[in-house]
Amino acid sequence: MHGDLKSANILVVGDFENIKLCDFGVTLPVNSEGRVSDPDRMYIGTDAWSPMEAVQDLPITTKADIFAFGLVVFEMLALHPPHIDKLGGESFDNTFSGFDDSLDSEASFDDSAYKDALGTRPALPDHLDLDESYKKSS
Repeated sequence: MHGDLKSANILVVGDFENIKLCDFGVTLPVNSEGRVSDPDRMYIGTDAWSPMEAVQDLPITTKADIFAFGLVVFEMLALHPPHIDKLGGESFDNTFSGFDDSLDSEASFDDSAYKDALGTRPALPDHLDLDESYKKSS
């Protein structure tokens, strides 16, 4: 199991001629059921791409990598990392231009909203013109 799947660990060459996964420094051995087989090894991951199991310190399976890959797909659609809208409060406008100097301000960081969002599926931005099959059902 990769253990830290995120966009920063996916290398793209040219116009997608070659795509490679990198940073295998925190891989985890798994058994035939997809569960981490070494009880002394911990899931590291990166918070914004971690599944709820990691956030709640529950047993990790290969489903963690599948969840993280789903968030990479989210990034490709939304054009920003998952849960970034929780970091900047009013300064974030659901576009990549939301990354500005105001995010460096301690006052704009909503730590509790960000932590509450970890392990969850972020909503797709309103500016995307997708059919109903992409909308999250209640």
